[in-house]
Formats: sequence, C-alpha cells, structure tokens
Amino acid sequence: MSNQAKTSVSPENHIKKMVSKLYDVSVDGGTVGAHLLNVKIPSGAFITRVFLEKITTFASAGGTGTVALTLVSAGDILAAVDADTLTSTFTATIPVNTPATFIKNTAATEKELTLTVATEAITAGKYRIYVEYVISG
Repeated sequence: MSNQAKTSVSPENHIKKMVSKLYDVSVDGGTVGAHLLNVKIPSGAFITRVFLEKITTFASAGGTGTVALTLVSAGDILAAVDADTLTSTFTATIPVNTPATFIKNTAATEKELTLTVATEAITAGKYRIYVEYVISG
C-alpha cells in the first residue's frame, strides 16, 4: 500500500461559483426593512468575495437611508452604509478574497442573502450584486 495521500473530488464540491442579483428599487422595493434577494448560499459553503456594480445610484428622500448586506449575522457582508454615498462604479464588501474575510454558512440549510434598508426608504437606484462562493465538503 502506498503512503501517498488519496484525494477525492466530486464535481459539485470545491468549485468556485458566482451568482448575481440585479436589485432595482423600482422593481424590488426600497422600503425600510429586510429584502430577501433570492440569492441562496448552500449549507457549508463559504463566500469568498462580494461586490456591487452601480447601474444607477441609490437615493433616499432625506439622504439618510442606509443599506446593509447580510448572510449569517447583521451586516456581515456589507455593514450599514449611507445608500446615497455608494457612488463608485464598483463597491467592495467585507469578503475580499482572502481567507481571513471569508463568510461561511454554518447553518444546516441554505441561507438567503438579505439587503436591509434602514433609517428611511430608498426611492431609486439599481445595483447588480455579485457573490462568489465555494462549497466545502
């Protein structure tokens, strides 16, 4: 018997995946509260990178509306930020493709990414949210 390590790779595991969601306030709403994004991260998967692409800038009536992105705990992907200040074409979030920033779904079931609006409603804006993850196991 050989002392070489044996490895097993199944096609559904250990592959980096990318999903995206177009969040359009005119379609998805911008009311204060949690908005499920229909971006589901499987149990055991870890997010390696998330970024937002601005199509049109978020706006709120008084300029104080905030947005946050969450998978496991409040603001773990994007801590609450003044929505009107997200004016760059691309916005980086907390997981920045380094192991120290990865976010793992440790729940027994898949979890859905949530965008939370606070302080006041967001009245306009459109962003594409990109989520890169790896299924461990």
